[in-house]
Amino acid sequence: MTGKRSSSGVITNVSEIPAQRASVEEPNAEKEVQKLHAIVTNLRADRDCFASLLENCVENYDSATELIQLMQREISQLQVQKNYLQRENNEYRRKLSKITDTWYGRCALQCYRFLRRVKRKLASPGGK
Repeated sequence: MTGKRSSSGVITNVSEIPAQRASVEEPNAEKEVQKLHAIVTNLRADRDCFASLLENCVENYDSATELIQLMQREISQLQVQKNYLQRENNEYRRKLSKITDTWYGRCALQCYRFLRRVKRKLASPGGK
């Protein structure tokens, strides 16, 4: 038989392959199949490993987003508390400046400090 090749160069008639060549390729084909089967098995194991890693990453991402949201709520609460304390501090500064800006206020502070020292001396054991 004369073999006809298609335009791509592939033999279209299987009977044209010599019997000797076909018998040599069968053991090699089986070895190739076994190699490919081993490669597929390794790829499946790698796929499973990567899938579990991806699941862990997603779980870590979810927990991280929950933690970030919790921290944002806490930060906003602390900012509210800070603003309140700043207003309160400004109010006390305003009241203190009313006292310290006048001569009689400064005199009253000196009297208060003197009386506080006297009280501490009297309250301590031995009166010193």
